Amino acid sequence: MDYSDDACMNIFTEGQKTRIQAVMEMSPRRKTLIDANLCSPIIADVPTANFTSDKQLVLKGGEIIFTDLSTNFPTSWAWVFEGGDPATSTERNPKINYNIPGLYTVSLISTNSLGPSLIKEIVGYVTVSEEGLCSSATNFLAGYTPSLLPLSSFGSYTGYLTGHNSLKTKAVSEFFKNAQGYEYVSGVEINFGYVYASSEEATVTITVWNARGPQNAPGSVVEQKVVLLKQIQDDIDNNQATSIVFDRETPVFSRPYQIGVEFNYADGDTVAITSSANGEANNATSWLKDASGVWTPYSIALGANIAMSIRPIVGVNPSVQISASKLLVYPGEEVILNGKGASIFVWNSDDGVVNNFAGPQLVARPTKTTTYTTTGSGLPLCNTEAKTTIYIRDNVVGIKNEYRADDIHIYPNPGTGKLNVTLENSYLGEVSIRMISLWGRDVLPITRFQKTGSQSQITLNSESVPQGMYIIQVAMGDNLIIKNG
Repeated sequence: MDYSDDACMNIFTEGQKTRIQAVMEMSPRRKTLIDANLCSPIIADVPTANFTSDKQLVLKGGEIIFTDLSTNFPTSWAWVFEGGDPATSTERNPKINYNIPGLYTVSLISTNSLGPSLIKEIVGYVTVSEEGLCSSATNFLAGYTPSLLPLSSFGSYTGYLTGHNSLKTKAVSEFFKNAQGYEYVSGVEINFGYVYASSEEATVTITVWNARGPQNAPGSVVEQKVVLLKQIQDDIDNNQATSIVFDRETPVFSRPYQIGVEFNYADGDTVAITSSANGEANNATSWLKDASGVWTPYSIALGANIAMSIRPIVGVNPSVQISASKLLVYPGEEVILNGKGASIFVWNSDDGVVNNFAGPQLVARPTKTTTYTTTGSGLPLCNTEAKTTIYIRDNVVGIKNEYRADDIHIYPNPGTGKLNVTLENSYLGEVSIRMISLWGRDVLPITRFQKTGSQSQITLNSESVPQGMYIIQVAMGDNLIIKNG
């Protein structure tokens, strides 16, 4: 077997089969195997039917795989699945879907050459959940006290139990058993209790791990998403959870998983996640990664019995996802947004610039902090909508604050086919001028020239440009200035 050099090396060739049959018939020792019936099982009685399954609790619309455990070598099977689709099966190990919530009976009769077994029937064996295909998960139960616990309550430390601290905790995470078999995590909502950002660029990383480490500790990384501390600060100020949508479908394959936050200590930033009060949660679902990289439950590492306010958004079907090439930009800087998970996408923005734009990709140049929403359709989806916010840098005219918008004069405004752009400043060197629509698209070719004096003027031929509002983007070395007109 597997001697043939082809694409399917798992079966005998015709020549190998002929050779084996010849050996079994002609060899005196091999022939005794057949004559003595040594390859056939001895059947003493009819089967005793029995079975198991990969799960007994399933979401509405979910699938259960049944496995036959009958004795005495059955050769045929007769299954009946109350509430199942299909309702009957003759397969040995069938796969059954359940679409209506409730408790359902499963029965099996298995048969061998001596006859059928007695019926094996288990009443209420399958529970189909009311929750459906799309839901969320949390270990932070109703009645828990939202808390921001100082690490000093657990020893001679500073910082926060569930955030940056003097122990240099590298990451924190919540374990989710996923007993109902959700396939995907599309995003997560996290209640942060405190944030300090050393700069606008400061971030943390939201991470999904499988739970295949020792004793269900975080194992391999499944997905990650970088989040600006600016966004977390805005959410804290508005007394709301930080909502994160991952860049792609994030499969967890109906298995347990961990989800949490990774910290960076390089820049002096501080972030802490809201948890229950100590002693309110006793299931050891909260984990920390210490400075040496070892994962340990909080209950063991520090004797803290807590659950963090982390709520994954889960589903049996995928959801619409959204990714952005940048999260923090200068006014008018290009951002590429991609929608995933659906086959049809429609985009809108809360600044009113983008209205029902169709397509999987949107190129935007926001001039103020803007939230973009994409709505997907065309496939079975759990969540049909996803949002992302693109933040504009604070207190900037351009990439450097060396030159001002007042240095640039555009006339006539509104234009009449010819647009004159005058620059008055000390900059010398290459200048590029772009004229772009509010949708972020170039409406004229980029104009480049050398500025050799304190004042320069260039004329743009805008006769082909439809009447409307446009953005003039002037780049001078490392400086970028935006003018509306």
